[in-house]
Amino acid sequence: MLINTLPFHHFLGMSRSAFRFMAIMFLLCVGVVLAQDLCAEPDPPEMPRPETPIAMPEDVRIGLFNAVSSAVRDFYLFEDFNGVDWDAVTKDFAPFVLETENAWAYYDILDRMVGTLDDPLTTFMNPLVLEAAAAREASYGGIGALLDRSWVKRPDDALRVVAVFPDSPAEEAGLRPRDRILAVDDDTCARVEIIRGPAETTVRLLVASPDEDPREIPIERGTVTALILPEVRKVGPDSTYGYLRLVSLSGAETLRAIEQAMAFFATPPGIEGLILDVRGTRTGAPGVLFPLLSYFLEGEVGSLYTRAGDSVIELPPAPLKRGFDEVPIVVLVDDTTVAEAEQLAVLLQSQGRAQVVGQPTLGVTHGVRPLDFVGGSLLQLTVVGLRLTDGSVLERAGVEPDVLVEVDWAQYSEQNDPYLIKAFELLAKRSSGGDTQAFNRSLPSASGGIGHLLWTIAIPAIRSQMAEEVLVEDASEQTLSETELRIEQLEQQNTKLLGELYDARRDKDRYQELVELLQNQAEQMEASRLLLIEMRKDIPESRAEAEFYLERIRTLGLKADPVRLGTLARRVQETSQVFLDWRHADYSSQEESSRALAETGAHGFPTALGKYRDAVLLSVSNRIEALLVLVE
Repeated sequence: MLINTLPFHHFLGMSRSAFRFMAIMFLLCVGVVLAQDLCAEPDPPEMPRPETPIAMPEDVRIGLFNAVSSAVRDFYLFEDFNGVDWDAVTKDFAPFVLETENAWAYYDILDRMVGTLDDPLTTFMNPLVLEAAAAREASYGGIGALLDRSWVKRPDDALRVVAVFPDSPAEEAGLRPRDRILAVDDDTCARVEIIRGPAETTVRLLVASPDEDPREIPIERGTVTALILPEVRKVGPDSTYGYLRLVSLSGAETLRAIEQAMAFFATPPGIEGLILDVRGTRTGAPGVLFPLLSYFLEGEVGSLYTRAGDSVIELPPAPLKRGFDEVPIVVLVDDTTVAEAEQLAVLLQSQGRAQVVGQPTLGVTHGVRPLDFVGGSLLQLTVVGLRLTDGSVLERAGVEPDVLVEVDWAQYSEQNDPYLIKAFELLAKRSSGGDTQAFNRSLPSASGGIGHLLWTIAIPAIRSQMAEEVLVEDASEQTLSETELRIEQLEQQNTKLLGELYDARRDKDRYQELVELLQNQAEQMEASRLLLIEMRKDIPESRAEAEFYLERIRTLGLKADPVRLGTLARRVQETSQVFLDWRHADYSSQEESSRALAETGAHGFPTALGKYRDAVLLSVSNRIEALLVLVE
């Protein structure tokens, strides 16, 4: 339901910075337990509210309501609105628009309206909440560890330590991944909220490591930097398997670490199998996920879908991909694996490239986009999902493991980890009897495969030179053995050089693609900027000027975002002539004018223009978000 569409400049407000907000999900205990045995839910942060009410003008309230309600209606990923009748919801909340003048009470109404979707990732936040969160981050500290609260349901349950940040108070105190926090300041209901607190204050943790007695650790809180880098090493019998622990799949540092890890695994003698561990991984970005997948997959692997259509995910092969073509892969997941980590597991699984071990995941891909509104309020909206090549979607379905393991892995040492043990069993079955030398897989040989000038010339020349030396010197068997060793050494050196050339070519291609992409983004952003300027204006009174204005915003929209704005721009064009005819006609009374508005269909134009304006706002927000991901 739309309430009289008003000029766009009354309610269009865009923040130039991209606000990133990650919703924290609580996993509820399944089963019947006595209420007195459960840990109380942590008190939610007190909602900031100024003592003096602030009046919000009626036209701003109407504009904000229309913008929020139409953004959900037109762009929310799930067309069934999670079983909610969204039109009925907006109709129920519409009367409050005119009745509620206090801005803070009005923000609460919008929060409740969006909350009816029962989607923890889709939220409306007023500017005071955002400011309070930023202030809390500036004045409060922590211990510098990533904790998983999903196992804390009753007293004596434990917080799991997923990762410890480098150079943090937690690291200095000896806290380690897989540790379990049993109590905080003698409170056996261990909660993240009471571990955090003002910097330079102390918190006492009762900690248990696998196979060790509990110990008490005092930690002085501090201001920490959340830097989580991948854990990379070789494991298993004779260190034949690669192990890559990815607690996060976001950030330029993570991407660089992944590239270094894959180069390490490809170094001769290579690996016979690879374990990708994303248990407890909740954060990620496409700019890290897709380059990682390119080591194992290429071509079309799925698509990102929105209400407007699908965008195919097509992966170019990474330079070292040939080195991993025959390496079996196992992905470890648990019920706290979400977002890009889920996408990593399901894409490798669906393409037959990996087996998944662990627990079913929830199907929460974090395909959200933030929309800023006038006054600093924000709507975080779920708009993007993942569709596999067979047509199935990840949202709500999650990842079904090939091998089910339902235990708390943090209770086990790495040597006794049931997930890792099962991964070793699967890899041993897959790799037994095969040639596992990464040198033979990662790069083309002199006699076949993808030709490369340096490779095809250098290796035959080296072999020819060595053979001539053997003939001239009439070498003994020992000399022949030494010569073969020299040939192998030179081949390895040549392989290394060829790898460096591949890296250089990859970097050149990447930078060229980035320049072209940024140029295209710059042109579209300039069109978006001009479009926003034009749409802050009222429609001119003169019919000729109005027609010119409408044609200009249509043209700019098609240039800025033809996919998202094309259909809506055509609808504005189709309804504009009838509207202009009605506006410039002479009527004897207001009643006659109102009747003509309905009878001629001219009323469809304000609705079409309102939808177009809302789509422009969402388009610009998504464009900025995509540009930030690209720059990362």
